[in-house]
Amino acid sequence: MQNIGDNNVEIPSTFEGMELMRYPDELLLLILEKVRRVDLFACRLVCRRLGALALHPGVWRHRRLVVNRRRLTCPVLRLAPCLAKLVVTVPTSSNCHPLTLLSTKCAASSLQLIVGPGGAAQGALVIRNQEALGQLRSLEVELEDDFENEVDMSGHEAAVILGAVASTGGLRDLVVNPIPECAPSPLVIECFIRNNEVSAPLLKRLHFNVCLRTQSLLKHVVAVNNATLTAINLTGFESMTAVTEMVALAPVLATLAALRELACPLLPGLEAVAACEALEKVDLQLSPGTPAATRSAVQFFLRAKALRHVAMECGDLNTPHSVCCELFEALSAGRTRATLQSVSVSFLPWTLPMPAVVQRAMLAALPLLPALGTIKVGGAVPDELLRQAGHGPGRAGVPDAGVLGVPSMCS
Repeated sequence: MQNIGDNNVEIPSTFEGMELMRYPDELLLLILEKVRRVDLFACRLVCRRLGALALHPGVWRHRRLVVNRRRLTCPVLRLAPCLAKLVVTVPTSSNCHPLTLLSTKCAASSLQLIVGPGGAAQGALVIRNQEALGQLRSLEVELEDDFENEVDMSGHEAAVILGAVASTGGLRDLVVNPIPECAPSPLVIECFIRNNEVSAPLLKRLHFNVCLRTQSLLKHVVAVNNATLTAINLTGFESMTAVTEMVALAPVLATLAALRELACPLLPGLEAVAACEALEKVDLQLSPGTPAATRSAVQFFLRAKALRHVAMECGDLNTPHSVCCELFEALSAGRTRATLQSVSVSFLPWTLPMPAVVQRAMLAALPLLPALGTIKVGGAVPDELLRQAGHGPGRAGVPDAGVLGVPSMCS
């Protein structure tokens, strides 16, 4: 203890004597979790104990970092032990030296990577470094052109980054949004895949923006993670031609024994996916579609064994209402009619009343779906449908039975 001035005020001679430092480490860690980054780094200058606690993984595991020109970006990459999420744009415009990003020991659980022209190699190295750190569980990759400088990403660059994505092990969640215009040829993608094997295929959830040239990449990711994938969301089908040429996707999806959730357009050969016995949630985008694809979807609903939740989205006014009618008839006649618990259907524009022909198809199907508890309609709900939805067989006494009019389809 020491005195200050003439007032004989006694203060601790070291910081350890202050009240804060009498708390156990567990409590101090809870406090430091709420402290700003700039103050955490200031704590490192106070004493050894507080400095060590400021860099404890428990203090950083719920934080995210966007690599940009802001201060402290580089210190975080150099000193922080881990992050919940790391957001990186390459080529980087950060004040940090690029090597800091490529060699950081800061392990992120989730990595979001935005790759522009000239950034593919750097992006691939960022992925490899985070994979090596052993904590990466979620990866989201988006390819984009440089519109400001009118520079497009080349097919070779896209192959570099997509090859790195396809060969990353240990992931649980993967989101891939390539640019159809710059997607490399399937041969180039297969070459990169062949030279980069996946060390630990554990993927459970996959969101993939598909185009014709990346179909082989999608097939590879699905095949490698065949035993673990439980949810797949396929988007990016902007034309009927793109959908009809995806003939190889449905047979690959049919091999997924653990698949429980699937969102996709009316794929050719969709009936093969009915072989997935664990599949219980399906979201079908009915536009674009063809008569052959509609027949495949009808057969899928007739053969599926354990569907519990079905959503159908009519993307535009060009989708024939007869498609919805055929699918409702298949649901009420298929093997899954005893297990179906909820149905969601949406139309565009959603402000218009439900088409009369679809209303009649739903009314005819309701008595044949004893387990159905909830119907969600993206549009004006007819009174007759409201009345029957609450009084059909198997729905008496069910709290959420009925029709919910909502602005858009609920997943």
